[in-house]
Amino acid sequence: MDSQLIYSTDEILELSKQGKLTLTFTGRHGEDVVSVPPAIWTKGLLHKQRGVQLFPRVNQSRKVMKISGRHIRKGATILVNGRRVEGQIRDLGKELVEVSLEKIPPQGMNMLQVQNPQSYLSNELIFYSETREEA
Repeated sequence: MDSQLIYSTDEILELSKQGKLTLTFTGRHGEDVVSVPPAIWTKGLLHKQRGVQLFPRVNQSRKVMKISGRHIRKGATILVNGRRVEGQIRDLGKELVEVSLEKIPPQGMNMLQVQNPQSYLSNELIFYSETREEA
């Protein structure tokens, strides 16, 4: 195996099944392990989050979602379905956040997280990739 090669998840699984590859994954927190983790939720007051939720929706013509969040630091990254994606997070004040995605994920239900620089990940928030008509 060449240490400079990049393998897809499918390739890693297949090589592992064949007994040709053994991997060890090492996880660590970032440098900051004392700050409060970021939190995200559907738009509105956190203490009123119960019952039916209005989850955000994005599509090719609307790549921005407004959600609520706190403890999100400047430079935080966006994760969709567990993978880092390109986009912007903008603090609108009063725990309102605008998340814009460079690329729209697959149609249907997706999961959003944010990660503060060298620190914690947020909880997951459901969002949908579809138009109102597709819904």
